[in-house]
Amino acid sequence: MALVAITMCTIFKAAVRAVLPHATLVVDHFRAVQLANQALTEVRRRLAVQVRGRKDNRRWGCTTG
Repeated sequence: MALVAITMCTIFKAAVRAVLPHATLVVDHFRAVQLANQALTEVRRRLAVQVRGRKDNRRWGCTTG
């Protein structure tokens, strides 16, 4: 059984499949965690806009006094 660690790029996947069609493809954990963090950041940003509004909204900025 052949294991091939690749990044999450479809070009690499296609190349490995062409040369090693029965290999098991695995994604390195760094890339998987990086993708999960990016997705979480996008959700966090979207929710912040929904809750607080846009930057041109008065409630967005900090107020002093």
